[in-house]
Amino acid sequence: LSALRLQIQPHFLFNTLNTLSGLVSLNRRADAEDMILNLSTFLRRTLALPAEQLVTLAQELESQRSYLAIERTRFEDRLQVDFQIAEICFSALTPSLILQPLVENAIRHGLSPSSSVVIITIGAEKAGDVLHLWVSNVGAEPGTPTPGFGIGLTNVRERLHVHFGDRASLTAAPLANGWKSSIEHPWLTEDTCAS
Repeated sequence: LSALRLQIQPHFLFNTLNTLSGLVSLNRRADAEDMILNLSTFLRRTLALPAEQLVTLAQELESQRSYLAIERTRFEDRLQVDFQIAEICFSALTPSLILQPLVENAIRHGLSPSSSVVIITIGAEKAGDVLHLWVSNVGAEPGTPTPGFGIGLTNVRERLHVHFGDRASLTAAPLANGWKSSIEHPWLTEDTCAS
Protein backbone atom coordinates (compact mmCIF):
# COMPACT_ATOMS: atom_id res chain seq x y z
CA LEU A 1 0.00 0.00 0.00
CA SER A 2 2.91 2.34 0.71
CA ALA A 3 4.26 1.68 -2.79
CA LEU A 4 0.79 2.37 -4.20
CA ARG A 5 0.59 5.68 -2.34
CA LEU A 6 3.97 6.73 -3.73
CA GLN A 7 2.92 5.67 -7.21
CA ILE A 8 -0.33 7.65 -7.10
CA GLN A 9 0.76 10.89 -5.63
CA PRO A 10 3.62 12.33 -7.70
CA HIS A 11 2.02 12.36 -11.16
CA PHE A 12 -1.51 12.76 -9.80
CA LEU A 13 -0.54 15.76 -7.69
CA PHE A 14 1.46 17.27 -10.55
CA ASN A 15 -1.51 17.00 -12.93
CA THR A 16 -3.95 18.29 -10.31
CA LEU A 17 -1.80 21.29 -9.40
CA ASN A 18 -1.34 22.16 -13.07
CA THR A 19 -5.11 22.03 -13.56
CA LEU A 20 -5.65 24.19 -10.46
CA SER A 21 -3.17 26.72 -11.81
CA GLY A 22 -5.12 26.82 -15.08
CA LEU A 23 -8.44 27.26 -13.28
CA VAL A 24 -7.04 30.15 -11.25
CA SER A 25 -5.60 31.87 -14.32
CA LEU A 26 -9.00 31.49 -16.06
CA ASN A 27 -10.69 32.99 -12.99
CA ARG A 28 -12.75 29.79 -12.46
CA ARG A 29 -12.73 30.18 -8.69
CA ALA A 30 -15.67 27.86 -7.92
CA ASP A 31 -14.13 25.01 -9.97
CA ALA A 32 -10.75 25.55 -8.28
CA GLU A 33 -12.34 25.48 -4.81
CA ASP A 34 -14.25 22.27 -5.64
CA MET A 35 -11.05 20.67 -6.90
CA ILE A 36 -9.14 21.65 -3.75
CA LEU A 37 -11.88 20.16 -1.54
CA ASN A 38 -11.90 16.92 -3.56
CA LEU A 39 -8.10 16.73 -3.45
CA SER A 40 -8.14 17.26 0.31
CA THR A 41 -10.78 14.56 0.79
CA PHE A 42 -8.95 12.10 -1.45
CA LEU A 43 -5.57 12.63 0.22
CA ARG A 44 -7.06 12.43 3.73
CA ARG A 45 -8.69 9.08 2.89
CA THR A 46 -5.59 7.77 1.11
CA LEU A 47 -3.05 8.71 3.74
CA ALA A 48 -5.14 7.76 6.78
CA LEU A 49 -5.73 4.11 5.89
CA PRO A 50 -3.67 1.45 7.68
CA ALA A 51 -1.60 -0.55 5.21
CA GLU A 52 -3.42 -3.87 5.54
CA GLN A 53 -6.91 -2.64 6.27
CA LEU A 54 -10.00 -4.04 4.64
CA VAL A 55 -12.67 -1.40 4.07
CA THR A 56 -16.27 -1.58 2.97
CA LEU A 57 -16.83 -1.15 -0.73
CA ALA A 58 -18.86 1.95 0.15
CA GLN A 59 -15.71 3.48 1.71
CA GLU A 60 -13.57 2.43 -1.25
CA LEU A 61 -16.04 4.00 -3.66
CA GLU A 62 -16.02 7.28 -1.72
CA SER A 63 -12.26 7.53 -2.31
CA GLN A 64 -12.80 6.85 -6.00
CA ARG A 65 -15.59 9.45 -6.20
CA SER A 66 -13.22 12.12 -4.82
CA TYR A 67 -10.50 11.07 -7.25
CA LEU A 68 -12.90 11.01 -10.22
CA ALA A 69 -14.33 14.43 -9.31
CA ILE A 70 -10.81 15.83 -9.68
CA GLU A 71 -10.30 14.04 -12.99
CA ARG A 72 -13.68 15.28 -14.27
CA THR A 73 -12.49 18.83 -13.62
CA ARG A 74 -9.34 18.09 -15.61
CA PHE A 75 -11.05 16.40 -18.55
CA GLU A 76 -14.42 18.20 -18.31
CA ASP A 77 -17.10 16.74 -20.59
CA ARG A 78 -14.74 14.13 -22.09
CA LEU A 79 -14.99 11.98 -18.93
CA GLN A 80 -18.23 10.28 -17.96
CA VAL A 81 -18.51 7.96 -14.98
CA ASP A 82 -21.01 5.16 -14.46
CA PHE A 83 -21.34 3.19 -11.22
CA GLN A 84 -22.98 -0.23 -11.58
CA ILE A 85 -22.91 -1.42 -7.98
CA ALA A 86 -25.33 -4.07 -6.74
CA GLU A 87 -26.88 -2.83 -3.48
CA ILE A 88 -25.68 -5.84 -1.48
CA CYS A 89 -22.04 -5.05 -2.37
CA PHE A 90 -21.77 -1.74 -0.50
CA SER A 91 -21.17 -3.60 2.78
CA ALA A 92 -18.67 -6.09 1.33
CA LEU A 93 -15.07 -5.78 2.52
CA THR A 94 -12.21 -5.26 0.09
CA PRO A 95 -8.58 -4.12 0.44
CA SER A 96 -8.30 -0.35 0.76
CA LEU A 97 -7.43 1.47 -2.48
CA ILE A 98 -7.67 -1.76 -4.50
CA LEU A 99 -9.61 0.01 -7.26
CA GLN A 100 -7.28 3.03 -7.47
CA PRO A 101 -4.75 1.61 -9.96
CA LEU A 102 -7.57 0.25 -12.13
CA VAL A 103 -9.33 3.62 -12.24
CA GLU A 104 -6.06 5.44 -12.84
CA ASN A 105 -5.20 3.10 -15.72
CA ALA A 106 -8.67 3.49 -17.24
CA ILE A 107 -8.18 7.26 -17.29
CA ARG A 108 -4.52 7.32 -18.25
CA HIS A 109 -4.85 4.84 -21.12
CA GLY A 110 -8.39 5.76 -22.12
CA LEU A 111 -8.57 9.54 -21.89
CA SER A 112 -5.05 10.88 -22.01
CA PRO A 113 -4.15 9.70 -25.54
CA SER A 114 -7.67 10.35 -26.87
CA SER A 115 -9.88 13.28 -27.78
CA SER A 116 -13.08 11.20 -27.57
CA VAL A 117 -15.61 11.05 -24.77
CA VAL A 118 -14.72 8.07 -22.59
CA ILE A 119 -17.04 6.33 -20.15
CA ILE A 120 -15.39 4.88 -17.05
CA THR A 121 -17.54 2.21 -15.42
CA ILE A 122 -16.97 0.89 -11.92
CA GLY A 123 -19.03 -2.19 -11.17
CA ALA A 124 -19.58 -4.69 -8.39
CA GLU A 125 -21.71 -7.78 -7.95
CA LYS A 126 -21.91 -10.77 -5.65
CA ALA A 127 -21.51 -14.13 -7.39
CA GLY A 128 -22.04 -16.86 -4.81
CA ASP A 129 -19.32 -16.41 -2.19
CA VAL A 130 -17.27 -14.10 -4.42
CA LEU A 131 -17.12 -10.32 -4.79
CA HIS A 132 -16.64 -9.38 -8.44
CA LEU A 133 -15.32 -5.84 -9.06
CA TRP A 134 -14.50 -4.29 -12.40
CA VAL A 135 -13.36 -1.05 -14.00
CA SER A 136 -13.70 -0.43 -17.71
CA ASN A 137 -13.20 2.39 -20.14
CA VAL A 138 -15.29 2.54 -23.29
CA GLY A 139 -14.99 5.02 -26.12
CA ALA A 140 -11.22 5.30 -26.16
CA GLU A 141 -9.59 5.70 -29.53
CA PRO A 142 -7.82 2.52 -30.61
CA GLY A 143 -4.19 2.44 -29.68
CA THR A 144 -1.39 0.04 -29.07
CA PRO A 145 -1.95 -1.66 -25.72
CA THR A 146 0.98 -1.98 -23.40
CA PRO A 147 1.94 -5.65 -23.09
CA GLY A 148 1.83 -7.39 -19.74
CA PHE A 149 0.91 -6.01 -16.34
CA GLY A 150 2.26 -2.59 -15.43
CA ILE A 151 3.29 -1.50 -11.94
CA GLY A 152 -0.26 -0.66 -10.89
CA LEU A 153 -1.80 -3.97 -11.93
CA THR A 154 1.12 -5.93 -10.53
CA ASN A 155 0.65 -4.11 -7.23
CA VAL A 156 -3.08 -5.02 -7.22
CA ARG A 157 -2.33 -8.65 -7.98
CA GLU A 158 0.26 -8.87 -5.18
CA ARG A 159 -2.04 -7.19 -2.64
CA LEU A 160 -4.86 -9.59 -3.54
CA HIS A 161 -2.47 -12.51 -3.05
CA VAL A 162 -1.38 -11.21 0.39
CA HIS A 163 -4.99 -10.88 1.54
CA PHE A 164 -6.59 -13.91 -0.11
CA GLY A 165 -3.89 -16.18 -1.54
CA ASP A 166 -5.04 -18.24 -4.51
CA ARG A 167 -8.69 -17.41 -3.80
CA ALA A 168 -8.41 -14.04 -5.58
CA SER A 169 -7.69 -13.07 -9.15
CA LEU A 170 -7.11 -10.06 -11.37
CA THR A 171 -7.73 -10.17 -15.10
CA ALA A 172 -7.30 -7.39 -17.62
CA ALA A 173 -8.22 -7.53 -21.29
CA PRO A 174 -9.12 -5.27 -24.21
CA LEU A 175 -12.70 -4.54 -25.21
CA ALA A 176 -13.81 -3.60 -28.73
CA ASN A 177 -13.21 0.08 -27.94
CA GLY A 178 -11.64 0.11 -24.51
CA TRP A 179 -10.29 -2.00 -21.68
CA LYS A 180 -11.67 -3.90 -18.70
CA SER A 181 -9.93 -4.97 -15.51
CA SER A 182 -11.70 -7.36 -13.15
CA ILE A 183 -11.03 -8.46 -9.58
CA GLU A 184 -12.56 -11.45 -7.85
CA HIS A 185 -12.00 -12.26 -4.20
CA PRO A 186 -13.88 -14.04 -1.41
CA TRP A 187 -17.05 -12.37 -0.15
CA LEU A 188 -16.41 -10.85 3.28
CA THR A 189 -18.46 -8.52 5.48
CA GLU A 190 -17.86 -7.18 8.96
CA ASP A 191 -20.29 -9.83 10.24
CA THR A 192 -18.40 -12.73 8.61
CA CYS A 193 -15.04 -11.41 9.83
CA ALA A 194 -16.33 -11.08 13.40
CA SER A 195 -17.57 -14.69 13.52
